[in-house]
Amino acid sequence: MGKLGLKRKTNKRNQNPRFLVVSEGEVTEFHYLGAVKRLRRIPSADLVMLPPGPTSPREIVEKARDLRKDSSKSDAFDSVWCIFDVEAKISQKGRHGLAPALEMAKDNRILVALSNPCIEIWILLHDEDHQAWICSDKVQSRCAELKLIDKKHIVSPDKLLLHYSVARERAVSLDAKHDRDGRSDAQDRNPSSGVYKLVDALLKAFPPH
Repeated sequence: MGKLGLKRKTNKRNQNPRFLVVSEGEVTEFHYLGAVKRLRRIPSADLVMLPPGPTSPREIVEKARDLRKDSSKSDAFDSVWCIFDVEAKISQKGRHGLAPALEMAKDNRILVALSNPCIEIWILLHDEDHQAWICSDKVQSRCAELKLIDKKHIVSPDKLLLHYSVARERAVSLDAKHDRDGRSDAQDRNPSSGVYKLVDALLKAFPPH
């Protein structure tokens, strides 16, 4: 085992792609990715999911960067991702250090699944379309009303995943709308979520058995 406990036994003849995901939260995000993991029977060694500890955007990216550096050449990650939210809950604006963190991620070949205002917008898109600006409290309240989430816990993640294609279509549509409106700054793209990009990558890397 490596000093961070991230090593696996390798089989060079039949080695799956290996993903590292450093997530701001360890409840909603882990529940959802756990459903993807079960759906495609992804081995735990090939989808390493870790909370960041400190949760500023910069610290999340730094942890992902450092974990990649710690992995050995024979046990390297093929794809490194971070998941975090855009909105600072009190000000309802982009979090401090968001832009530099995204630039750092780009410089270190780290992909970011960003949600604006928060991860719950991605969950909500599985059940209903939403295109107007919304704060995180309202998104979370709506998810609770629809019984999608109970105190950060996804009520039925495997059932929710059945609606992935619909949620993905809605998220792609939101991205296109922001692009048309000239909103290139992440903090201006409310509502939106890039979680589908990570899920797409996992589904492509681990096809159905």
